[in-house]
Amino acid sequence: MRVVVLATLASLLLACDMAGSPSGVVMPVPPRNLDPETLNIGKVVYDKHCKRCHGLDGKGSSNWRAQGPDGKYPPPPLDGTGHTWHHPQVVLVNVIKDGSPGGMGNMPAFRDKISDAEVDAVITWLQSLWSEQAYQEWFQRDISHRGH
Repeated sequence: MRVVVLATLASLLLACDMAGSPSGVVMPVPPRNLDPETLNIGKVVYDKHCKRCHGLDGKGSSNWRAQGPDGKYPPPPLDGTGHTWHHPQVVLVNVIKDGSPGGMGNMPAFRDKISDAEVDAVITWLQSLWSEQAYQEWFQRDISHRGH
């Protein structure tokens, strides 16, 4: 009888682990960081370093999905209408610090230009532009990527 109970429990746990998100576990999404000081710092950093290419409020290039003549992609939207929310925090941080991955775009590296706190603030500001659904899906992807 004990073996049957353990087998049933294992089956239920496995089923729970496979439902809802890439890792199978749906975590409660905490509220976004809407601290006015952090958002202000993020906006200032965005305006100084990102706006020139990514446009007003992260709108990006209208043709961001099409490679240019140089084989590189134009700046994508960062406001939640593009694919930014598909990437976990570590990827967003690395792209900001190291520039376009694999030479796919023209984004420069900002590793020596902005601090880690400024990187986090600009990501927080961008996330404030995302729809609630985009933020919730990003959170689930991020937490799955980190392995809880």
